[in-house]
Amino acid sequence: FITLSHDGQFLIWELNFTDVKDKKTARLEDTDFSKISWKALICIQVFKNDNKILYANNMTLCPTHLSSKLYFTTEEGCLNEMDYDIETNFNKDINRLEIIKRTWTPFDESNPIDLDASIFIKGLILVVNEANFCLYVDDHPNPVFVSTFSTSARFTCGRFSNRRPSVVFIGRNDGALDIWDFCDQT
Repeated sequence: FITLSHDGQFLIWELNFTDVKDKKTARLEDTDFSKISWKALICIQVFKNDNKILYANNMTLCPTHLSSKLYFTTEEGCLNEMDYDIETNFNKDINRLEIIKRTWTPFDESNPIDLDASIFIKGLILVVNEANFCLYVDDHPNPVFVSTFSTSARFTCGRFSNRRPSVVFIGRNDGALDIWDFCDQT
C-alpha cells in the first residue's frame, strides 16, 4: 500500500505476513498487527522545479491493473500524474528522475479535497473542491468540465459510479448526495 505525507513524501510499503519461526505465510485473520514489521520499499520525495517541496493533498491510484501511475493534487489546485516505475528508472541517476509526468492547470484557486479516477474511461480524473468539481482528461491541459459552484453546502468527497460511466456522486457537508449523470439531458 502507499501512504502520502503532507510534505509530498510518498512511501510504498510492504506488509510481510511471514512467521519467522515457522517460515510460513501467516493468515490475515491470525495476525497480531502490533507485532507486524512494516517496511517501506520505496520512498519518493516530490519536489517542484524550483526545488521547494511540493505539498500533495490527495492521492488516488491509477485504475490500470498493475500500473505504477498515481494521480495527486497540490495545495495550489494542480492535478499531477506521477509514474514511479522501477524498471524504467533502474540504473538511472536517482537525483535526475522525472517522476512527475504531467501537470494540469487548476480552474481556480480552490483547495482540492478529493479525487477519483474513472474505471471506465482511461485518463478521466475527477477532482472535488470545496464548492465545485472538475473533470480532467489526459489530452487537455485544463479541465474539460467544471461544475457550477455550490452555495448551499460544501463538497466533502466525490466518486465515479462503478456501474455507469456517466455518473458522478458528490458528497456534501449537509449530508446530501448530489448525483450527476452526464448522459441525462434534463
